[in-house]
Amino acid sequence: MRHDSRYYGLIQGTYGFSTPKDAALAVQRKAVAASFGEALFWEQTTVDGLPMELQITETAQVAVRKFITRPEDGIVPGAMVDWCGSRWIVTQVDANAQMVCSGMMTQCTALLRWRNITGEICVAFAAREDVRKGDSGIGIVEGVDIQVNSSQIRLVVPLNADTLAIRRDRRFLLGVFGPGCEPDAYVVTRASALANNLLANDGAQPHGVIELTLAQDRYRKDKDNGELGIADYYPLPAETPEGAEEGDMF
Repeated sequence: MRHDSRYYGLIQGTYGFSTPKDAALAVQRKAVAASFGEALFWEQTTVDGLPMELQITETAQVAVRKFITRPEDGIVPGAMVDWCGSRWIVTQVDANAQMVCSGMMTQCTALLRWRNITGEICVAFAAREDVRKGDSGIGIVEGVDIQVNSSQIRLVVPLNADTLAIRRDRRFLLGVFGPGCEPDAYVVTRASALANNLLANDGAQPHGVIELTLAQDRYRKDKDNGELGIADYYPLPAETPEGAEEGDMF
């Protein structure tokens, strides 16, 4: 029985490709997909709320992992991965992923809470890095001697409409929130968008991360809400308790 080349191409999964390279890649992707779940580092995760299989391996840094997706899947920078009881943010993705999508993700150890321009409370998980641990000293703020610290930290959060609006001098509270708490206060000194398609002209939302550099600030009892974990907090009219004036803390 004689068969033409199309028959063998269908059997091998290479039919319909314009170049030998494309055909070879198709064969390799099929082989990788068939054995993907048998890998020692295979993990079932959730990426931006959707189930996804990943192969996750260690790096020299405890809070950083390398990942590989199945050939048919993809991940964008700024995606949030739920794995091993923690949340991780994708910080790097290989731009030339012909076989699989691979990249790096960093464990989130900080939580940002703030109010956007419409008054809505926003929440963002963030990867944290200590940039500089400075010495404490005495400073004067509004005529009062206070203990100040020159430490700086760097946070990486997903890029979206709310985080893209974060500007210099925005204050945040980091640490444990709750009744009677006074979390550490920080102020943004630099905000940089790192995206893979900032020049997109098709109206699509850029994918990426926002890198924030923050300097330690002082907790302000008259402005900060340690229970909610929001700096420069103000109640909306509907939230103002009966008998209290608008702008009062509660």
